[in-house]
Amino acid sequence: MKKKIKLIIDSDVSNEVDDVFALAYALSRQDVFDIKLISVSPFTASYKRNSIHDNNIDSKFEAKRLMRTMGLKNTDIVKNGSIDFLSNDYTEITDASNEIIKLASKEKITILCIGTLTNVAIALITKPEISKNLKIIFLGTQNLLHENFTDANYLKDKKAFEVVIKNVEDLTIFPSSVAKQFVTSIYEAKNHLCQNKLGKYLYKKLNDSVFKIQNRGIYTIYDIGPVAYLINKNWFCTTKINTNELLKEQEKLDRVKVVNYIFDLQKQANYEIWKDFINSITSVETKSQKDIFFTSDTHFSSNRVIKLHLVPFESVEQMNYELVKRWNSTVAKDDIVYHLGDFGEYDYVKKLNGHIILILGNYEIADMRKNKLTFKEFKDKLKKIGFYDVIEKSSKIKTDKYEIYLTHKPVDCKSNMINLFGHVHTLKPINKSGLNVATTYFNFCPVSLKEIENKINFIKNFADENVFV
Repeated sequence: MKKKIKLIIDSDVSNEVDDVFALAYALSRQDVFDIKLISVSPFTASYKRNSIHDNNIDSKFEAKRLMRTMGLKNTDIVKNGSIDFLSNDYTEITDASNEIIKLASKEKITILCIGTLTNVAIALITKPEISKNLKIIFLGTQNLLHENFTDANYLKDKKAFEVVIKNVEDLTIFPSSVAKQFVTSIYEAKNHLCQNKLGKYLYKKLNDSVFKIQNRGIYTIYDIGPVAYLINKNWFCTTKINTNELLKEQEKLDRVKVVNYIFDLQKQANYEIWKDFINSITSVETKSQKDIFFTSDTHFSSNRVIKLHLVPFESVEQMNYELVKRWNSTVAKDDIVYHLGDFGEYDYVKKLNGHIILILGNYEIADMRKNKLTFKEFKDKLKKIGFYDVIEKSSKIKTDKYEIYLTHKPVDCKSNMINLFGHVHTLKPINKSGLNVATTYFNFCPVSLKEIENKINFIKNFADENVFV
């Protein structure tokens, strides 16, 4: 049996739809790849006004959402990367670069870079000796015959490109002039992919793309090319070139080095690659796996939280938009979400993924009393609007490790229990009994049970008195 390729995928996942297609392709071929890390690379885009930091969060959510769609639970392998480019003198070590260093310090590993080379370059600057264990495939640069490269992955961080090309011996360049041969359409995706949950997910991503109108339903899926190259190199025409040919504007190397350069597809390879892609995607068993999430104090449509500067949004409209977007990027339709009160405008429940169980907060209680409703009447009203269930005061759930007590306001618990709460908007994420799950403490989106258990483990076993100040 052929040995699996130990792989890191470095991608700006939420940039364009081809990034998601490539990630799905690689994750669907676990017979070929042992994926150790999905590192989020920085990007800017004219159609996204977000900061690089916000784009990183979107990419992380998108990668995790795709993995959950595929029934994959090891979403902790997704790590946030740099929030700026090396060309802008940003060299701060990140979770992604740290993990690259850790993995490459132990064994030889392949990195598939389908964004900028920033994360890899920062890892190399931090610990240059890992270069001997790195094999890098980079989707970037235009055709070598061009005087100037126009590829975005190269142009956005030329300095990172220079660091990698000068330090890594085993480097393969996959130019965008070859990658742009992978073209599909809405029609083809609908007819060939929509055979399972994953295929339908990719079709929806394609159909929802911001470029739908401009492209008239035709899309270039650049990023599947490098994945296909790792699956079967015989699909491609390659050559060796001197690295100095690639260092257009940078200082040339004294020592002669060569890199692998992919210059074309073999005859019929485009058909074979698309066939393999479709077969890989449609053969994935995507069994529904319900995850559990927690959140609190979303305050949908509340102008008060804007005026009191409790959230970093300029308007109610911006806040509502971000809350819905981040929620639905985190939570799948079949997941369970415990909302610990102060939901806000109730109709927003219709826009959110998951089965939402609401524990009444002080705002809901005030609304119930104002309208002179019994709890049963109020509960029936909210369930008709779209809540899965409504709980008046508190609830308990048990996991394999803990008994968790859910309330709106923090309470003291028995030593064998942990309290999840909201309500407190001051800087108080942790107390001796538990953890504040208000949306402000978790990037304005629900937090998973797995992350809660990790934090509980810290509180119970490692935190000292200073943590609770």
